[in-house]
Amino acid sequence: MPKPFPFITAHSGCMSMPDNTLASAERGLKLGADVFEDDVRITRDGILVLAHNDIVHLPDGTEYSISENDYRDLCELSIVAAHGTETIRLATLESFLQFIKASGKIANLDLKVDECITAVSDLVQKYGMMDQVVI
Repeated sequence: MPKPFPFITAHSGCMSMPDNTLASAERGLKLGADVFEDDVRITRDGILVLAHNDIVHLPDGTEYSISENDYRDLCELSIVAAHGTETIRLATLESFLQFIKASGKIANLDLKVDECITAVSDLVQKYGMMDQVVI
């Protein structure tokens, strides 16, 4: 059962951590956050990932579109983190939801494209998290 208001919310880049990463969520948990906000997009092959923008950049300037590539082609890339120079790997929504479920906290998912709606709903139901996810 969540605590009564006020809730403390950890943004997708909690306390200067790279946006939309499990490291950011872990930092928020350590700091006592109740709600964890992350952005969601979907790859060409239907894998839900944590990302604000469709275009991701590699350190050499190469760009990839999340929506136009399969997850297997994106998952090993070292992507330049939003608002920084650090590199990250794309995290899946599934791994984020597993983290949230185990923590007993709440996820606030910002769906960036309509194509995510059904897949996100299905995943939330799969994990029995209807009371732990806000879309």
